[in-house]
Amino acid sequence: MAADPAAQRAYLQANVDADFVFLLEEHGVDLALQFAIGQHYKSIRTFAAFADDRGAARTAITADFAIRPESAADRARMACIITAWEASKMIREEEAKLRAEAKVLGVQKPLASSDRAAMRVALEAVRGYTVPESEEPAPEYLAHKLEQIENGEPTASYLDEVISRKESNSLQLQTSLDNQGRLRVMRQKPKGRLPQNTEELRAKLRLEASTWVMLSAKCRGRAYLQGLQLSHFDRFLEFLLGDKCYSMQDGKGDKGGKDGKGGKDGKGGKSTGKIQVGESWYELVAKTPDGRELCYAYNIKRGCQVKGCQRVHACRVKGCQGNHPAYQHGAQGPSRKSDVRGSLEALCKAQSITLVMSEIDICRDPKLDLLDPAIADRCLQEVKNSEWDVVLVTPPCGTFSRARCVQPGPRPLRSRLYPRGFPWLSDSHRALVEHGNQLISFAFDICTNALSNSVPFLLEHPEDLGLTSNGHAPASIWQLPEAVALFKHENVITFAVYQCQYGAFSPKPTRFLSSIPVTSRMPFTGPPRFDASDRYLGPLPKYCGHRHQQKLLGPAATSAAAAYPDDLCRTIAEWCFSVFDGGGTLAALAPTLALGPGFQFPAREVEAGSDASPAERLAAECLRSGTISHGQLLRISELLPDEDRVRQTSRVIEGQRSFTAGAFVHSDKVGIRRKRKRDHCETTTAGDAGDDGKEIEDLPYSELKSGCEGPPLVGEFAGATDEFVDGFGRCSPGRWKPICRGRHMSPAAASFAQQLKDRVRKFVLENVPDLAKATFRLATGHWNGPLFAPEAMDKLREDWFCMLPDPARARELIPHQPFYLRAMAQTLKILEDPDYRIIEEGKFCFVNGVEVGHTAPLGPVPQVFRARRKDQKYDESDWQPLMDNYRDGPEVAKSLEEAFAKEEAEGRMFPLSLSEARARYPGAALRIAAQAVIPKPDQDFRVVHDGTHGVHVNNEIVMLDRLESPGAREVSAIQKLGSVSDEKVLFGLVGDVKKAHRRYLHHPDHWGVLSCRTRSDSSVVWVNRTGTFGIASAAYWFARIIGLVGRLSLRVLLQSFLFMLIYADDLHVLSGGPDRWLNLWMSLALLCLQGTPFSERKWRGGLQLDWVGYWIDYGRFKLGISERRCHWIISGIESMEGNGWLVDVRRFHELHGRLGFMSQS
Repeated sequence: MAADPAAQRAYLQANVDADFVFLLEEHGVDLALQFAIGQHYKSIRTFAAFADDRGAARTAITADFAIRPESAADRARMACIITAWEASKMIREEEAKLRAEAKVLGVQKPLASSDRAAMRVALEAVRGYTVPESEEPAPEYLAHKLEQIENGEPTASYLDEVISRKESNSLQLQTSLDNQGRLRVMRQKPKGRLPQNTEELRAKLRLEASTWVMLSAKCRGRAYLQGLQLSHFDRFLEFLLGDKCYSMQDGKGDKGGKDGKGGKDGKGGKSTGKIQVGESWYELVAKTPDGRELCYAYNIKRGCQVKGCQRVHACRVKGCQGNHPAYQHGAQGPSRKSDVRGSLEALCKAQSITLVMSEIDICRDPKLDLLDPAIADRCLQEVKNSEWDVVLVTPPCGTFSRARCVQPGPRPLRSRLYPRGFPWLSDSHRALVEHGNQLISFAFDICTNALSNSVPFLLEHPEDLGLTSNGHAPASIWQLPEAVALFKHENVITFAVYQCQYGAFSPKPTRFLSSIPVTSRMPFTGPPRFDASDRYLGPLPKYCGHRHQQKLLGPAATSAAAAYPDDLCRTIAEWCFSVFDGGGTLAALAPTLALGPGFQFPAREVEAGSDASPAERLAAECLRSGTISHGQLLRISELLPDEDRVRQTSRVIEGQRSFTAGAFVHSDKVGIRRKRKRDHCETTTAGDAGDDGKEIEDLPYSELKSGCEGPPLVGEFAGATDEFVDGFGRCSPGRWKPICRGRHMSPAAASFAQQLKDRVRKFVLENVPDLAKATFRLATGHWNGPLFAPEAMDKLREDWFCMLPDPARARELIPHQPFYLRAMAQTLKILEDPDYRIIEEGKFCFVNGVEVGHTAPLGPVPQVFRARRKDQKYDESDWQPLMDNYRDGPEVAKSLEEAFAKEEAEGRMFPLSLSEARARYPGAALRIAAQAVIPKPDQDFRVVHDGTHGVHVNNEIVMLDRLESPGAREVSAIQKLGSVSDEKVLFGLVGDVKKAHRRYLHHPDHWGVLSCRTRSDSSVVWVNRTGTFGIASAAYWFARIIGLVGRLSLRVLLQSFLFMLIYADDLHVLSGGPDRWLNLWMSLALLCLQGTPFSERKWRGGLQLDWVGYWIDYGRFKLGISERRCHWIISGIESMEGNGWLVDVRRFHELHGRLGFMSQS
């Protein structure tokens, strides 16, 4: 009796390879015939040997399956079997070829698409739904595991090797050297990321389960794969994420001693015992009150030797847990590192006041346990009876800590959804959470009753920072209904602080809830705010203003941070003391701070920001009053950070070549130069992290002084979205839609811009009669000479100077620079540009000369640049201040001499004898770099100054700002805007700033490190005055000066439909609408007005143009790579393919760089 279809399918699924079943189905073989074939043939390999040719196949089909070609239906069934048999033969042959090739090349055999499809069908049958890309293993990973099974060597995989098809969509290439020393290009095995939380681990293991289910469908004959089910992996996952294994927790049981109590003789293990300190004996404990393990090694004289120890480094004496080892318990006492009591005692002593203070802390006295109802009721009754002048409430935060959301470490016990604890907790964890809940409830009871009885209180707990970077939503006491009710009370103030502002070595955002009146003057008031996805919005800013190396990860770090820093203790003491003084501050109680003779100076209007440090606030107050006393000066000195001395006077450090005199004093502490990131008088630098390890964020658009309305444009292309960059700085009006520009400028600035715009418009119309014709000549390369006649431009400049407050100063042209810096500074100040001071204010400015950057960091300038996220890496080399040129010879020396002579004629270089140079720039101030000559496409050559090797100038330069240039995203955004606006017809021009990186002056103090020679044996040293190609800061300073030039032009043009993009020295200007020709020429006039030098022969443009490797079509709104770059890539790939994918290493690096550029377009 024939089996029913269900039984037939079950047989095929259990006994026949999935790819063979898939092959038969693909060629139309019906189920009954599949079942008949499956009785004898289990795989494609065996079925491929079914017959030698078609005739033999037909004979075998008739004999084995009783199919005779007597009817059309039978002939069709026979044809299906034959086509499936022929396909199986081809698959077997291709597999043999691939296996042989893979063996020769030493790579894994790729997985056939038909095999993968069959395995996917089998997986979907098991899952019961269509498997998405994120749940299907990558073909490379399947092929890797399949090869292991075929070789009889299946092994476990690392978690970052288990990747899905979604993660492997991008093609990655890798290079290797074969046994003949030739470079070979091949596909790289993709790699994923390690799981960061339990959900990602669960997804990885489910993906691994899918992999083995698919493999079992392919390899039915393997005994260890038969009967494999998803439930096996689910059980393993439940075990892995359970209490038994999570965070490597030990199971509960006997201690393992001979008598079941631990220890060799049954007297107890490490968790029990006593210690003698002096003449006293103390009982030891193994864990803190909140259940964290104490470090045993830390408590003995040898100390803990484990780097990154995850146990708590605190005293093991019961009831202490202080920041000292147990053997020092008698000397240290139970007090914590920082103490509010000590600060209050000092204040009371200075004012002859008696302090009565009761501290209820289990760490000080085990008998003072607030979990004891008697103790808690007594404290609550004292508050109700108003027995205390002020109450400080600091409940423990162990179970609420955000550090629990970081692994490795203790597991989280609460979340925003379950603030009172997860319902599935074990008994031990449930008890721990309930204790925390009881203490938090008691804390709010104290605050509520203190408020009802007019007793000032102060409650402290970590700030609620919302969602973490890895997706967790931690619980916080500020989410509880009791806290929300107190937030709404009219006499209650809530505010947040960063403890690092008070001297802590980590940010530790902390929230206070208080009824003390003086706390209303604190910044960052109000409850925590979040966006729709629970991400923190404030009131604390996104970053604290410091660069912290220490993060609160692990018990050792969090326990050390539990104590308040000294400055915060003093501040809390001042708040408490202000209650006794009737709401005043410490400044009113300590007039001695302002006593003594001081200094007077002109008062200045200075505003200390809301996140200012105590030193900044005191300094701002003194600047506003115009006087500073000796006491105030000493106080500011105390508030500034100290550091250990760099070196001793009598000590010579081998290999140290420079010495900063300003950082050397006769004491153990020195100034703030090396600690500038510790105080808020310096702006935040890149790489700073918050409490949960997030990097700092840049200024939001609302804080950018652009004079524009609303948000800027967003660059979006090929699925990538980022900030719109025009190359002129973040505050550039060119980043906004033209209709939004100038709307937030002051009336005075807008009026001045309109007057200058009208004057430039008149100038253009007078000097360029036919604007369209002139534009076409410029775009087609038929323009000869400068854009405007020098005499007419001088007249326009004179009109510009006369509009400024100081025309005589504006006319001054600084030597060796083309820009009219004095006039630009006055104009940008009127136009409210935030960076105008860099032009002529301070020692290092464009007028006096800017710094190279090797003595102090450059930036940050958050109004112009985003913060740098990663540091530039430079080659390490031996110190050699006098480097030889890379190539010496008569031709190279002649080329360098000619180039240097031209530079000298234009004031950018000057020669000195070697002895005079050493006398003028002693020691490391003179560095002679190697020179190289690189040919350029226009038959010219470029001299490259190597500021890295030997001289180490680039290695010492630190830039805190990120240099960004426009690209495909920005062009695409402009095209999208143009396609929907009235100004649909866009016309673009492309130009080049001549010798761009040589157009600014360096300060004379730094000229010595920019020296070079025409020959390695020459006694003449050539010194650069201006920016030098090959110095790391050259691009930074040109971006800074050209940003000022571009922003001045854009601020004057107001709402004209015009965009300007600059990539290094390549300028792209485009405009649309009926005034496009006028807008283009007005922008060029404004650029020339300020002195921008353009290469006269490099102008081009049109509706279609080539710019920095991009091909832009403004007629059809298309964007791609240029024809020349496309040909270069194609020829490079064809050359590699013709050589059997063997390529020179240098050529491969070039191709890799071009492919990276192409991927962005």
